[in-house]
Amino acid sequence: ALQWAYARREVVIGLKLVTWLGRFWIAHGRMNFGNNWFEKLLALNDEMGENSVPLVVTSQALQMAAQLVMHLGRGEEAETLAGKALDHAERSRDNFEIGYALTIIGSISLALGKEDQAADYFSRSYSVMLQTGQRRNVSLVLLNLSQIARKKGDADHAVALLEEALDEVRSINMEWGIANT
Repeated sequence: ALQWAYARREVVIGLKLVTWLGRFWIAHGRMNFGNNWFEKLLALNDEMGENSVPLVVTSQALQMAAQLVMHLGRGEEAETLAGKALDHAERSRDNFEIGYALTIIGSISLALGKEDQAADYFSRSYSVMLQTGQRRNVSLVLLNLSQIARKKGDADHAVALLEEALDEVRSINMEWGIANT
């Protein structure tokens, strides 16, 4: 399917496929294989021009590509891809995508040891996610903010954030989220 989409320059279909397959490739240790497809399809996307693919589709693909590259240990590249994803999300004006892109770039910043930058991204994501009503993602942001607070030695704030995250996942009966929090 990927080869078909690439050969026929069906970049929207190709980007949606690689985005959907991204977590599978990460879970099964096929990051290089997946990264090769992301590179090919993102290059085709660039070649086709800005208006050929919806901004949200490109943002989602860049978010997943950033996560995949981060798993390959290429943090700076992941940060660049996540920044591009955020740019596309902001231009789309889709608050859910903006919030999620902020979460991805925050997670990458946190993994790179840039805690203050990560906290800024997570705080911005939290504000945007509250507007969307996507409670599952609000709890993820709160978990990340609590991790930063814990690392900074602010246990009381970390616990308060975790309690808020727990309230969020309980409100939607997300069992694995409850256990994780």
